[in-house]
Amino acid sequence: MRNTLPLSDKILVSKIIATNEFTSFIDAAKKFCLFVETYEAETPRGFISLAQNHLLSLYNLGNSMMIIEEKSDKKYDVQINEQEYQKVLHFIADRLWDYRYYWYVFDPTTRKKDTGIVYGDLYEDVGAIYRYLKQSLLLYGLKSADAKQNAIWDFKWHFDTYWSSHCANAICAIHYFLQKHK
Repeated sequence: MRNTLPLSDKILVSKIIATNEFTSFIDAAKKFCLFVETYEAETPRGFISLAQNHLLSLYNLGNSMMIIEEKSDKKYDVQINEQEYQKVLHFIADRLWDYRYYWYVFDPTTRKKDTGIVYGDLYEDVGAIYRYLKQSLLLYGLKSADAKQNAIWDFKWHFDTYWSSHCANAICAIHYFLQKHK
């Protein structure tokens, strides 16, 4: 028997998809992925400057995205091509040049005095964000309402759980890279 969404979930999914916040997020996610896959920067500084603009939009839109309470029971095996992903990672590394490594405090809100400083990598940040977004965009592109429900859940859950911190750290690091090398 095929698992279908209850009517209330179908309405919720269609309402979320119709919101300006969600359509803006999808548009920003597509633009970011296309930027990462294809943008030929004249300089590494130009690349990180435009990357920061994309990341600022994604962070803002990810924060305002509605959450759907649960995924559908239906499973989808949608994966990005690993060989293509490796090409994208190499393309990211080539465009970062010396704007790659930085230091940050893992959790600046901790009350411990011995909070550790962590080594960050823009290559890892941009690559991880790309992977989460691309994977969810592929799922969202399927025609099934269950797939769309899962993609909506994935977009928000992956943002809240994983890539929002990559995004915030990258935005901050890029800020200092750009200020330092004016």
